[in-house]
Amino acid sequence: MFDADPMIQITHRISIDEKEIEESFVRSSGPGGQNVNTLATS
Repeated sequence: MFDADPMIQITHRISIDEKEIEESFVRSSGPGGQNVNTLATS
């Protein structure tokens, strides 16, 4: 049966209502890629 208030169970005493969770994604500007942390700058 469909649950009207979906909850995410964390422990047997703690659960989070799915409506309380928000995701956001941000694209950064500038150089990037796989070699961004390995290239020498000096």
